Amino acid sequence: MEAKAFHIYLIFICLFLLLSALSWGRYLLAYLRYKKRPWVVGALTYSSVVPARFDPHNDEMGYAAKIRYCYSVDGQLFEGANICSLSLFSKQDMGTVSSRKQAVEKWMAHLKSSNGFRVYYNPENPAESFLLNGPKVIVFLPAFVITIFIFITAALIVQQCSHS
Repeated sequence: MEAKAFHIYLIFICLFLLLSALSWGRYLLAYLRYKKRPWVVGALTYSSVVPARFDPHNDEMGYAAKIRYCYSVDGQLFEGANICSLSLFSKQDMGTVSSRKQAVEKWMAHLKSSNGFRVYYNPENPAESFLLNGPKVIVFLPAFVITIFIFITAALIVQQCSHS
């Protein structure tokens, strides 16, 4: 009976870890999909901080970055204003939308002080572009660690089953 309870416990741990890895994996796949797009160096032409709503389903207000940037593809000049944020948590301060005005201002100051930033564009229609603001690859480390624990848990289950 004790071995059976241990198996059930390990199965629940494995399921929990698997679901955790899948939720992080979703963001990793989106991040990798966007990073495959071609990019050029862009320059900021306009920036301001405006009031914004975090979630259309509640009344919590925050701040958002409103920007315009220019970039060149094959010698042709384009202008864009799109920011793609890959936020892992709905209220995470990613710089483009935040409950704190200072976080948005800090992100825009970083753009202004840099010698340029990556503007990702659609190779079939270079006028379609966006800045990618979101997690760096290091935030996906927990997904990899969780995956390792899934394999360790599965190995323990197999080991326990072979001794039973």
